Amino acid sequence: MAAWANIRLSPKAMLKAQSEYTIALAETNKALRSTEECKKDETLALVVLLSIYEVIVCSDDAFMDRWMAHLEGATLLIELRGPDQLTKRDGLSLFRHLRAQIVRHPSLKFLGQVYASG
Repeated sequence: MAAWANIRLSPKAMLKAQSEYTIALAETNKALRSTEECKKDETLALVVLLSIYEVIVCSDDAFMDRWMAHLEGATLLIELRGPDQLTKRDGLSLFRHLRAQIVRHPSLKFLGQVYASG
């Protein structure tokens, strides 16, 4: 929805996307407080989707900080989930996607700092 709102330059659609993002963020925070829910593939997928939303919306200069916060949270979830996450197709797929993002994370953070100071 956020991508569509950006493409169509639709403030109304963007408000709806922001509303849905807020709901998803609250649900994710709720799942993260549960010792069982935080280890589920669905929770990790939510964190990935939240980070993608930040990139799509790119609403202000702090978007990169929010994107990195989601990525850092995903990193902690991967650590918490342990090696069992690699035994299921979805878990392995999420792990591979996030590993690629995490490897890029330090250079992206540096670029963000350069951009912010320039």
